[in-house]
Amino acid sequence: METLKLKTSHNGNVTIIQQDIVKLQLPKENFVVVSNIPYSITTPIMKMLLNHPASGFQRGVLVMEKGAAKRFTAKAVKDAYVAAWRMWFDICYVKTVPRECFAPPPKVDSAILSITRKAKPLVPLKHHVLFHRLAEHILKAPKAAIDDAVRGIFTPPQITHLKRNLKGTADLRVESLSEEQWGVMFETMVKYVPPFRWPKGRKK
Repeated sequence: METLKLKTSHNGNVTIIQQDIVKLQLPKENFVVVSNIPYSITTPIMKMLLNHPASGFQRGVLVMEKGAAKRFTAKAVKDAYVAAWRMWFDICYVKTVPRECFAPPPKVDSAILSITRKAKPLVPLKHHVLFHRLAEHILKAPKAAIDDAVRGIFTPPQITHLKRNLKGTADLRVESLSEEQWGVMFETMVKYVPPFRWPKGRKK
C-alpha cells in the first residue's frame, strides 16, 4: 500500500482506498472499473456492479477466473442474475490469460471480461426488480420447454401469443433463450398479463 501511495503521489486525481471492496460505497456519478478482482469473491463483485442497473456504472474491463468468465458469457443462461445483467449490459469474453502469465502462477487460468452498458436497454431500468423475479421463476428449470416454464404466469392463449412473438422453434427451451427473447418475454408479460399473475419475490 505504501509503495502504491508513493507511485501515485504526484497524481492529484488518484485516490487510494484501503477497504473491503464488497463494503465499498460506489460512486453516485458515472464511473468505470478496471481491475484484477479477487477470484474468491468474483460473483459478489459482479453483483455489486451489475445488480442495480440504475447506478453510475458504465463499463469495465475485469480479469477474473476463466470458469467464471465462461459462465457469465455462456450462450445458455442458468442464473437469473446473469439473465438480468444482459438486459442492460453487454458482457464479452475478450481473451484467456494463461496461469503462466502470473508470478506466482495461480491454480487456474484467467480471462479478460469487458462490460459495456447497452445504449438501448432491453428492459426499462425501472423494471429491474420485476425482471429478476421473472427470470428466477423461469430459470427454476433451465432445460424446461417454454410452455411449461411460463405456465402459472401466462394463460394458454397468452403462451401461444408469446411463442409467436419469440419466433423460436416449437420445442424452444428456457436455457436457449437469447437476450432479445428474454426482453420480448418480459415486454409481452407486462403488456398482456395482469399484475396479479406476475411472479412474486422469494419469501425471506
